[in-house]
Amino acid sequence: MDNLLPSRLLILVAKTGTFSGAGRILGLSPGSVFRYMNQLEDEVGATLFHRSNRKVALTPMGEAFLARVSKIIHDVDQLTSDIKESTASGGGKLHMHVPTALGRKLIVPLLPEFLEKFPDLRLRLMMSDEEVDLVESNLDLSITTETPTASALISRKLVSCSRKICASPGYVESLGNPNSPEDVVNHDCISFEFDLGEPCWRFREGSVTKAIRPNSVIRANDEGTMLSLALAGVGLVMLPEWFVASDLEAGRLVPVLKNYECSPRLQGGFQANVLAVYRKSRHPSSNLKLFLQFLAASLRQKARSNWRSD
Repeated sequence: MDNLLPSRLLILVAKTGTFSGAGRILGLSPGSVFRYMNQLEDEVGATLFHRSNRKVALTPMGEAFLARVSKIIHDVDQLTSDIKESTASGGGKLHMHVPTALGRKLIVPLLPEFLEKFPDLRLRLMMSDEEVDLVESNLDLSITTETPTASALISRKLVSCSRKICASPGYVESLGNPNSPEDVVNHDCISFEFDLGEPCWRFREGSVTKAIRPNSVIRANDEGTMLSLALAGVGLVMLPEWFVASDLEAGRLVPVLKNYECSPRLQGGFQANVLAVYRKSRHPSSNLKLFLQFLAASLRQKARSNWRSD
């Protein structure tokens, strides 16, 4: 609904000289225009029109009101037009948060292509593993692997992939390849540090699920650190496929327990999801829509190519 409709009608009444003329332009009956003008006069507390059977003329107060409101209407319409033109072409700004490892490995490499498509858009990228408040930090969205709990936020899945357990070739050559989930307890493991208790790895083969507590020689809360340790031969590591795909492809890591789905938690699914989290809004910005469309398409293309490097 146009909250400036009574003021727009006043401008049209002044231009056409009749309520019916103004109504025809906006598809309103003369009676509706008459009621809107009465409402406007009540709100400003002054008579804006001299009314006669044939013509409507502005009073001196109406003339003064018209001069001021015409400028306001023009400015509002110009601003609306500028915003629509800017967002339609990808102009303006987009502020986002990305966890450090996810950003460096998966999101940042996609940004040059996005900026090439939308060169007028300016990005602000906050790389942090700390939980952020989108409102307090003036952020449009967060790209994350964690489902939000706040009801005021929307979570959109961009892509899913499996997790892989892998190790360096040197580690496997030295200590062997585990043949079953139960063998994991006899290996050195690099586990993700969660807040709740000891790490527990879950495995699924068909309909059978097993939970194993790994022999965690190191626990870390950063996937990049875990990957570096695995590449150095410290032990087995469980990470999303997109995170280790290039190292598996290059032979720097080798997969183990390939017949099992796996998860680093007792609860939840076996897929590793990448999510876009943003505030609920009746009118999400066009910049946000453009970026989410691009990101979802790009990540799904990467998934279809098995996350191989370009």
